Amino acid sequence: MGISGELRAALDQSARIIVFTDDRGTILYVNDAFVKRYGYTEEEILGQNSRFFNTGYHDDQFYSEMWNTIKNGENWEGIFRNRTKTGKYIWERATINPVKNDFGIITGFLAIKEDVTNQRAISDQIEKDHYFLEELFSNSPVGIAIVEPIYVDEDKLEDLLIIKANPSAGRITDKLGLVGLTIKEFMPEEAITPERLSIMLNRKFSFETHLKEIGKYLRFRSFPFGKDNICIFFYDVSHYMSSIKALEDSEERYFKVVEDSPALISRYDENGILRYVNYQYCSFFEEQHSDLVGTSFLNQIPEEERNEVWGSIQNLTPENPYSEVELRVVLKDGSIRWLHRLDRALIDSNGKIFEFQSVAMDITAVKQTEDNLKKLNNTKDKLFSIIAHDVKNPFNAILGFATLLRKNIDQYSKDQIKEYVERILSSSENLYKLLDDLLIWAKSQLGHMTVSKQKMQLSSLVLEAFDSFVIQANEKGVELINEVDSDIYIEADMEMMRFVIRNLVHNGIKFTDSEGKVICSCFSNGSYEILSIKDTGIGIKPQKLANLFDIGEFMATAGTAQEKGTGIGLNLSRELVEKNGGKIKVESEIGVGTEFKVYLPK
Repeated sequence: MGISGELRAALDQSARIIVFTDDRGTILYVNDAFVKRYGYTEEEILGQNSRFFNTGYHDDQFYSEMWNTIKNGENWEGIFRNRTKTGKYIWERATINPVKNDFGIITGFLAIKEDVTNQRAISDQIEKDHYFLEELFSNSPVGIAIVEPIYVDEDKLEDLLIIKANPSAGRITDKLGLVGLTIKEFMPEEAITPERLSIMLNRKFSFETHLKEIGKYLRFRSFPFGKDNICIFFYDVSHYMSSIKALEDSEERYFKVVEDSPALISRYDENGILRYVNYQYCSFFEEQHSDLVGTSFLNQIPEEERNEVWGSIQNLTPENPYSEVELRVVLKDGSIRWLHRLDRALIDSNGKIFEFQSVAMDITAVKQTEDNLKKLNNTKDKLFSIIAHDVKNPFNAILGFATLLRKNIDQYSKDQIKEYVERILSSSENLYKLLDDLLIWAKSQLGHMTVSKQKMQLSSLVLEAFDSFVIQANEKGVELINEVDSDIYIEADMEMMRFVIRNLVHNGIKFTDSEGKVICSCFSNGSYEILSIKDTGIGIKPQKLANLFDIGEFMATAGTAQEKGTGIGLNLSRELVEKNGGKIKVESEIGVGTEFKVYLPK
């Protein structure tokens, strides 16, 4: 059976897809709408069986019922999922009519189809949203009831009727069935006036009541939605109600916890595009709700870590729907924070993932504490290593040379005895300075150091430091120069400043060769008196200069005469100066010398 030219022209004008087959389903004709939608030419499709479009979505029973219907001469209506030439799935609402000859024998079938792909997508989304809302409704720990108004006359509001309630509503109220009750029946002790009902019907409303029948205090919140519908949330607050004051105080605390919760809650689609963010999420990232929804949450994660985070989410399945990670995020101002994040795949009624939900907590403080503990442990380990090495070596020298002198003093010359005594003295001085540094460091770490400021002459502190090391300076041939004016005074803790200046002068002598100089001078910048302790020594390498005051990064360096250092003097000096409201800066050049600048309040 063919299609006449006039009929073909008319069918080609139709916006609907039209397919004509013989009684076995072999395609004899398709119109232009078919060609445009499916992408096949007539030459490619004519002669094919209608099974050509089977995507495997519909089962055998579906097709069996369809064929039985049309072969019995009846019209069939239904929805197909078919596939275009490009492999894209489309949904079609089809009507298949048997075509009979003059003898009433079925010779073919005429299918008239309408593309409903977009309508199907909308329907699926509505189903997903409905499923999500039903899950929230059914699993909420808070009681939820949906009510509608009862009018006596057309405009006289008499009561509200409960038409739906979740399981928690029955558990909280100790009632098996709430549906069918009115609000007045539900809360007989409460004054439910028409004015109050009208308020609930038109805007958000909250109140508390005591249900004497069950001996519970309940907190209610309602809001209108749709046409003449009201949603009411309620929960038990009895444990807060030992007294009116206890109720008020505890209620305030409760709602502050709820509304100021630190949890960051969001939902996003399979591409990571945010569909929902709560207030805490917006507040944390310092963004408006409208600026976040519609963007990818991956934008808030450092670029080099996005693939790892996204990979853990892509691995979620209906059988394994959870992912728990700790990750860094970037705030609006560029600062980095840490989140503990739990992602969950949301499953629809077909067992498929349709969306993802995330609950995150700010753990930046925990991470910082962990980092600080690691630094403290590193500092402790390095400090114990320094103590074990630097305490042991001087004692070995003192005990060794003292033993030699005791056993062989009658055999040694005066020069030998003098040399051994000088070595004992040098080791004793190093040990004394180490113990002095450690005692001050220990007092600082234990918080036993208190700042007792007093007015003092800066020049005299420098002279004291010079007197302490004049013998060592003379032995090395290092000149000590005090250019600090006698009329310069500072206000600081004297013992702390003595330690700082003595330590910096000692360092200057230690790293300066023979015929070098250690020069102390002072100048003012308005807010500070700046004490300069400058040497003409060997200088400090740039890579060490950056961590010079950090005990955790300490690297021992011997002096020009192989003098040993404690390794904590500079760290302590900086700490003591800062306790007095000052600061230390250092400039150095290899082979030229080093200058420490101590900024002290006037």
